[in-house]
Amino acid sequence: MIGHLPVAMAPLAILIAARADGGTLSPAGALAAVHGLAAAIGHPLWGRLLDRRGHYPAIGLTALTSAAAFTGLAFH
Repeated sequence: MIGHLPVAMAPLAILIAARADGGTLSPAGALAAVHGLAAAIGHPLWGRLLDRRGHYPAIGLTALTSAAAFTGLAFH
């Protein structure tokens, strides 16, 4: 359960971060929606990668991609 907590908290963190920078809820909601769409597209691809390559390459690639996306969001 703790392992899935960041997945559930990411849209909320995006909304809070966008509002903290003085933005309105409209762009913050759009950012959260983009996160949801990326998850909807990425999770089946991640599942295929898990099946074909195993856990270590899939988790490593996912960790790097997620870290890069959230770092880009933080510096926006």
